[in-house]
Amino acid sequence: MEELYSGWTAKEYRDYEDKIDRMQESIRQMAPQMRIVVEEFFLNEKKCAEISEILNISDNTVRTHIARVLKILRKRLSVFLLITV
Repeated sequence: MEELYSGWTAKEYRDYEDKIDRMQESIRQMAPQMRIVVEEFFLNEKKCAEISEILNISDNTVRTHIARVLKILRKRLSVFLLITV
């Protein structure tokens, strides 16, 4: 990991940390079911079928949550990128 960040300036690293903080805050503000889907899919690398069993919802609902989450995060991060440029 150290090699990955070694070429970054202090500003680039701060910007990266700000994006991560913004993403985490966006996820914290999501509805509980959507937040669980995000955590299970992206952090715990579970498949949609596994998540649907955990939450007792359909695979399509899990996929819909994932699509909505990505849309929300892209929008919030693109707004952040416009502000910091």
